[in-house]
Amino acid sequence: YRKLCNYGYNIKLLIAKNSGLEKKLQQLQIPYFAYNKFLVFKTSVQPGLSSAMLKICKDQNIQIIHCNIHRETTAARKVAKKLPVKVILTRHIPQPVKSKYLTNVDGIIAVSSQIKERLWSRGRSRLAR
Repeated sequence: YRKLCNYGYNIKLLIAKNSGLEKKLQQLQIPYFAYNKFLVFKTSVQPGLSSAMLKICKDQNIQIIHCNIHRETTAARKVAKKLPVKVILTRHIPQPVKSKYLTNVDGIIAVSSQIKERLWSRGRSRLAR
């Protein structure tokens, strides 16, 4: 976060209220936005997430939404349908991603060559070689 800020990027973080990450950001005195996270029936449904993203993206002129887990891409894509934002997913684990999540993103960052090769071998990613 600090390195990106030092390079001139204007970073906005959206996190779940009362999470471990929120406590850490408070300790580090890093600014963030928080939303009330609650799960309905499935872990992939997060009703408050897309409305929180939409409000912040609109108010703060956000151009890129970065998702750390594939389930966040559904909410991010809802925002991208209403505002001119791009959705990026970082893939941290080598397990396959369902194609419905991949259609929600404009790009994917693989944190290792193993993950990149796994995504390429499945023929579902839009990674640039």
